[in-house]
Amino acid sequence: MKKLMMIIGMVFVAGLALFLMDGRAGADSSAPGTVGDPLATKSYVDMKVNDLASTLGSTASTSTSGTAPGAGIEELNAVYAYIDEQIEEIPSSQFVVIELEPGQKLIAGSSTELILRGGSATAITSNVDNGLSDLTDSSVGIQQNGNLINGENIPLNHLLLVPRDDGRGILATAKCWVMVKGDYRKE
Repeated sequence: MKKLMMIIGMVFVAGLALFLMDGRAGADSSAPGTVGDPLATKSYVDMKVNDLASTLGSTASTSTSGTAPGAGIEELNAVYAYIDEQIEEIPSSQFVVIELEPGQKLIAGSSTELILRGGSATAITSNVDNGLSDLTDSSVGIQQNGNLINGENIPLNHLLLVPRDDGRGILATAKCWVMVKGDYRKE
């Protein structure tokens, strides 16, 4: 009986070893052709590429015969050029330094930030209620509420915020340098 149990045990261990060596019980299911990494036919890949190309509006062909090398490059270059143009139109997220001569105006767009770094300038606003918001010191300005109204001198190194695109900005009374972040135009 002991011998029979030993033979059954050895057969069981041998069977288990063969089963494990076969790879069915292991985690190595990434071999090509397995469930983890199935093989794909060329027609399936071509179909998916065509679906993607039609989604992108491209006329690219996935055929390997009859297609000139580099076909579609012109379309891609046109797309890249269009994207570059769009990126250039995005307002800068960094300050740029602008030099103004006496009498020149800098008209800012909405959410534009201004810092007068040198020289002198006065505020341009549409009315008394809507000034340039001085974020550095709320005790400046005639109204003492942090708004610089039309004609007030702009202090050096103060961060000013233009809340709306309604013609607000600064007028250079002497040659000055202004750091600007956002939309603006010089007049």
